[in-house]
Amino acid sequence: MVHTQYWSCGAGLYAILAIEGLIPVDKLMEVNQSSSNISTHADNLDLPYIDATTGSLGQGLSMGVGLALASKTRGCSDGVVYVLMGDGELNEGQAWEASMTAVKYGLDNLVAIVSLNRYQLDGPASSIKPINYARVFEAIGWNILYGNGHDYEDIIRLITKHAGPGVADGYIPEHG
Repeated sequence: MVHTQYWSCGAGLYAILAIEGLIPVDKLMEVNQSSSNISTHADNLDLPYIDATTGSLGQGLSMGVGLALASKTRGCSDGVVYVLMGDGELNEGQAWEASMTAVKYGLDNLVAIVSLNRYQLDGPASSIKPINYARVFEAIGWNILYGNGHDYEDIIRLITKHAGPGVADGYIPEHG
């Protein structure tokens, strides 16, 4: 069982849905158009493939923590929850609360993939909140795996390398 949450990474979600044949490829050109049912923030009322409607930055990891904790609580040992995040949403306190909660409950079935493109809505992330996210994750107790975000084989290698019990994983690409 794999739950995949794409929160502020709507473009990636819609591309995957198109590749899988779940939405027509031409819908990709309609993102954020008033006549379209696909927007920056995925809406589970508009698309049946969405687990939860998204909105505020930072809530994706909280949802992922909830799914991973529910899976563990129910004794599902074969499930992994993947959360794809951008570095801009790591400026939200909710993401860090979720990160600490993941460590508290030893959610070894949770993998956060952070895309460090160094930009967010209002401009360069470094000019808004210059934070070394990897160091913060490590201080909280996450196992950080570094790799090249433009190399699919490297991404797959890192995802399959995911840590043992009690340690949550974070993947921080060296190249956004």
